[in-house]
Amino acid sequence: PPSPPPPPRAMSAPVATAKKQAPWKGFVAGSAGAMLSGAVTHPIDLVKVRMQLYGAKDGFEAAAAATSKAGPSAAAAPPGMFRTGYQVVQHEGTLGLYRGLSASLLRQATFIGTKFGAYDLLKGAMPKDEGGGLSFLKMTACGLGAGAIGAAVGNPADLAMVRMQADGRLPLELRRNYKHGGEALMRVVREEGVLAL
Repeated sequence: PPSPPPPPRAMSAPVATAKKQAPWKGFVAGSAGAMLSGAVTHPIDLVKVRMQLYGAKDGFEAAAAATSKAGPSAAAAPPGMFRTGYQVVQHEGTLGLYRGLSASLLRQATFIGTKFGAYDLLKGAMPKDEGGGLSFLKMTACGLGAGAIGAAVGNPADLAMVRMQADGRLPLELRRNYKHGGEALMRVVREEGVLAL
């Protein structure tokens, strides 16, 4: 009689090894996605800033109508989103909707990119649990830490972006006229000091 087939050899199950991702990949991916979305939504963000600053000078002083004899009730109602956008185009041209775009892209790259990269770094540095993963609390701690680091890195560009977006509301003699986000940061440091960032 034919000999029976040999028994199948016991095969060990492959051990899944988590491939460690380089932090720069998270930074690049986060920056690219954030810059693209920031470029598309920048006009809406500019209109939002203009609406927030409606009735104020440079964002801090009270509106003239609020201190007039007629009182605050006589002040005109703030324009809506579409009216504000129309006024920007009417007085500053279509490109006025993209005022501060360079600073916005710089902000997205530094804030979001740093947040993604820092999150990967913190996850890699966090002590793992018995199963090799991270608990919910540890993941939350990594997220909070990454958000704080990203906010600290991105705040200077955010300052430059808001100033450039709001510049069109100022009288001509008071406008800062930053050429781009990089110049805005350099002038802030030179004219107001590093802590102004």
